[in-house]
Amino acid sequence: NDIGGDIKNVLSGENRVSNIVQYSTPALGDLVTLNAAFIPAENNDIDGDGDPETGLADTISVSLVAEKDMFYGAIAHDADMTDELITDETGTSPTIDITRVALGLKPGNFEIGALFQTAEETEADGEETSYILSGAFKIDRVKLKAQYGMTEGDVSDEEATQVSLGADYKLAKASKVYAYGTQLEFDVADTEETIFGIGMEHKF
Repeated sequence: NDIGGDIKNVLSGENRVSNIVQYSTPALGDLVTLNAAFIPAENNDIDGDGDPETGLADTISVSLVAEKDMFYGAIAHDADMTDELITDETGTSPTIDITRVALGLKPGNFEIGALFQTAEETEADGEETSYILSGAFKIDRVKLKAQYGMTEGDVSDEEATQVSLGADYKLAKASKVYAYGTQLEFDVADTEETIFGIGMEHKF
């Protein structure tokens, strides 16, 4: 996550909240897991009305995940999440609702992924639609990766696109080095950014 070419550049919904209460069911039928969570308001004035929010479950998040062998699928929804839209932000709504569907396949040395998301402001008219497509191919210790992402704003007509290419080299079971390049563009704003990165990852 948190690298310059991350999909959060074109996709709303990456949140790292301070406190969350969540329950995940055991795998049902050795395939499906249901996750349900709520985020306490913690007395913050989210909507800017001068009164702190005190609700126990002002933000709710649920997901249904199916995972078996080479298949992964998930559908998730966030309600009243404190966040902003990428392309259609009006500046008048502190929270958004997000619905996301993700699919992944790993046949042999190939990996294929697809994601579709809709996000809308809960107290304003901003709304956007996002698509992410990704693929990877593993050759011995090397994994070659490619990803394309696009988000379209409904009110602003803004369109953000991001294309990334990268490669991982596995040093050991828990360690790898990686390199990537990303091109990020916003159509209406007429801006673009080229990002390159190298790094090392070790899982403790």
